[in-house]
Amino acid sequence: MTPRKDPVPRARSPWNWLGGILMLGILGGGVVAASVLLWENLDIQGLVRTGEPAAPGPLPEPMAPLGAAVPTAGFEAFLYRSEATSGYYPDADFYPGALDRWEGLARMGGGAPARLGSADEVDALGGEGLLVAPAALCLDASEIDAFHRHVDTGGALVLTGATGARDGECEWRGWEALRDLTGALEAAPIEERAGLYFTVPGGIPLSAGIDPGTRVELRRDGQVALAADGPRMYWSDWALNASPAGGIEELDSAARMYALPDGGRVVWFGFSGGQGASPIDEIRIEQLFRNGLLWAAGVPSAELLPWPDGNRAALVLAQQVGWEFENAAHLATLAREKDVPVTFFVMSGLAADHPELADVLLSAGEVASQSSGDAEVAGFPFQEQQTRLRRSVEELQRWTGETPRGLRPPAERYDSETLHAWHDLGGSYLVGLNNGRTGSPELIETADGSIVLLPRLMKDDYNVIVQERSMSQSDLSREFLTAARKLHALGGLAVMSVHTQVAGSARRITALAPVLDSVRADGAWWLATGGEVADWTLARRHATVTFRSWERDRIEVDVSAPPDRRIEGAWLDVALPGGSEEWEPRIDGVPVRYATTERGLAVPLPAMEAGEEQTVVLERPATEDSGGENGDQDTPGT
Repeated sequence: MTPRKDPVPRARSPWNWLGGILMLGILGGGVVAASVLLWENLDIQGLVRTGEPAAPGPLPEPMAPLGAAVPTAGFEAFLYRSEATSGYYPDADFYPGALDRWEGLARMGGGAPARLGSADEVDALGGEGLLVAPAALCLDASEIDAFHRHVDTGGALVLTGATGARDGECEWRGWEALRDLTGALEAAPIEERAGLYFTVPGGIPLSAGIDPGTRVELRRDGQVALAADGPRMYWSDWALNASPAGGIEELDSAARMYALPDGGRVVWFGFSGGQGASPIDEIRIEQLFRNGLLWAAGVPSAELLPWPDGNRAALVLAQQVGWEFENAAHLATLAREKDVPVTFFVMSGLAADHPELADVLLSAGEVASQSSGDAEVAGFPFQEQQTRLRRSVEELQRWTGETPRGLRPPAERYDSETLHAWHDLGGSYLVGLNNGRTGSPELIETADGSIVLLPRLMKDDYNVIVQERSMSQSDLSREFLTAARKLHALGGLAVMSVHTQVAGSARRITALAPVLDSVRADGAWWLATGGEVADWTLARRHATVTFRSWERDRIEVDVSAPPDRRIEGAWLDVALPGGSEEWEPRIDGVPVRYATTERGLAVPLPAMEAGEEQTVVLERPATEDSGGENGDQDTPGT
């Protein structure tokens, strides 16, 4: 749903919105000086935009996720139908529909899953295979006990909703059964809300094939939250902040998965299929269900890590260069000192008056466009938008000798025709708001190709200083640090942006220094220009990952670069539900270094030219101690 306030997600401290997500802190040393330094001689009235743009219309829809690669080999699955539950739901089609949906998902593993309907039939499995019991609200004690025995003897179990909250007569029992089956500390229903969302951080077992920080919107229909430890999907507000059930901080888990020491696995989702608020939300739900099934069944999957060189997250430092144009040199100087590239979005109609700055900005990063002037382009027909944007391209070509690839449209407003026009002029990406629907770059299809949207989820200096009337450098530093920490935890993209006329002077730009120091000290950020992020996003999307084979002691995965571009710095992330410590990765027969992850292990790949293919082979060692033949265990980003 469309937010009612400023569409830049709020940045809260991580203990308020991520709970158990493992944080890779970026604060390094001291964050902000204790003293509050007021900025002098700031003309607020001169900064306020004249007139408010009309509320933006629906944003162009991003392309659906591709999903991770999986082998074609099948797995055994058994679908449990609760006789008592079948007569409980007022909608007679709901429960049969849930069973059919999960049967269809299980078929992807090969073969039709058998259907069971009693505790004795579950016990007859002897702890073998995957048992799926969606929406099993009413269960008697014998059925719950059979579910426990199945998991305790090494079987896998997938559940949804308020499993076992009612007894065999469909009388209220409480949350004890669900807590025991999922290993949760507590459970509660999600209360009525204006908008219902959950957010998927990157790097967790369920997030394979989903962009880090993706938000999914649901229709309200009996969803449940758990209190559980560890990295997880969480119930959130539209701005990706945790929004636990009943305001109780611990009750924010939207899904739960855990493994028992003896090999049993449990996956639980607090929502059902068919509850997505839009078609793309439903696609994402199906992908998450698929990931849960594969993990529970012990089936591996593979994809490229979201960022090059195994980095946890990415950061683009951006500046809108317009009024007080000459201030751009101050950020260029600071960024070179801190070794952080800048993407300058230049109001090209003013550039000709500052010929001396072209090389200065290019030496610090990338020059992109914010159009020729500050008049909005969105809402006009394609030809009109193309004419306006072509003028900016030509002005920047004369100024720098290069064709700009990035656009930050005036007021950050854009529509499908803006994307089409910019792509047609040779552009590859835009920076703008996306209503917080994801913290990662989005690919959007235009009339003649795909273009990358780099979403700005961090407040910029205009939001903090002008709109919120916060006048201290420490406030801006703190806002940037907190928001960056949030996006780092999600594994997404942080676009940190300032204006030449707001925080651009030599004195004021120093508010960025502690932020850049923290980011550099952390070491798990990819610091890049907008063009570099766009190139990586396109290369990763169009690279192919496929399983060549999957056997008990050997896995082979092929990775191919896109046919039209090289890819460098890629890491192959392989989900190994049985654990990563048993496997040795090799490329061309040579052991390679690797990193253990929440899902399994990740292997760095050599640079690949366009169309080139690499095969990664994972083998179990022949003995418990294979001596020095193993590749060195590593961590992403090192």
